[in-house]
Amino acid sequence: MVPTSRLYHALHEYLSQCQNLWRDVRHLQTLCWMMIGIVESQSIHLNGFGVHVVSRATYAQSHQRRFRRWLSNHRIDVAAVHHMLMAQALSAWGKERIYLSLDTTMVWNCFCIVWVGVVYRGRTVPIAWQVVAQSSSTVRLWTIQRVLRQAQRLMPSEVSVVLLADRGFADGKLMKYLRETLKWHFRIRKEGGREDCIFRHTSASNAHSSFS
Repeated sequence: MVPTSRLYHALHEYLSQCQNLWRDVRHLQTLCWMMIGIVESQSIHLNGFGVHVVSRATYAQSHQRRFRRWLSNHRIDVAAVHHMLMAQALSAWGKERIYLSLDTTMVWNCFCIVWVGVVYRGRTVPIAWQVVAQSSSTVRLWTIQRVLRQAQRLMPSEVSVVLLADRGFADGKLMKYLRETLKWHFRIRKEGGREDCIFRHTSASNAHSSFS
């Protein structure tokens, strides 16, 4: 249990930075064990987490009930904790340009998740999201704007932001919002035969399209 214990203490110390957001210390402890369960089992199924938890509970069902209660606990503001940790991580970004990715993900053909993530070392780390109950991946502009505003609040003040998006987001009103309200650069694809037209914005007063 030594490796698990070390991982638990490392996670507990890191997540304790959001101490003012935890209404009960047991919420933090449970989250640490859930994260350990995901890492150790390489799965997101709750029934596989119990074997990696150090506690007085002896039955797997006890651990599952504990985790399910955590997931359904409305006193836990997951987004607030995530945003605080991401804001702290991004604060050390410096003045280097930051690339964000805007996309949607469908879940069970019932929910559409609109999300924005930071592109870092070939991977994208989600920083803001909105879940919409619908069977289509096409979402309204105000929903996208809401997610973008969440992401904007996490951006360091001196960082130049470039938003990357696929052809499904090639909308003039969205580009205007990015350019005039958020003051972001963007690269948004649009179908153009064999080549894709990429709308680029390079300054607050100039937007143009080019081919890539």
